[in-house]
Amino acid sequence: MTTPEFVPRKEVVLLLGPPGVGKSHLAAGLSVKAVQNGFPVAFMSADHLVDVVRRDEAADGRRLHRRKYMTTSLLIIDELGFQALDPLAVQGHQTIATSAAAP
Repeated sequence: MTTPEFVPRKEVVLLLGPPGVGKSHLAAGLSVKAVQNGFPVAFMSADHLVDVVRRDEAADGRRLHRRKYMTTSLLIIDELGFQALDPLAVQGHQTIATSAAAP
């Protein structure tokens, strides 16, 4: 996974472990490698993504905030925890998620 070959496969990668072991740092490094190879990347906390999806649901057809995340090649969701994600938010994207929560 040291090369961006994983991005076109659109697989979900989970980086799990206790706090402080470098999950977010590893995800950031992978995002830098992907950007260097021409892939658009979005990096956000799970709380932010859930907030965006909820705002979109309440928008009544107005401009969708999550549209910019739907056009990216690599979506990194940091600190996933136990939040419930809308499957449409990650569908069809290479996704990396980090979490200190036990699977």
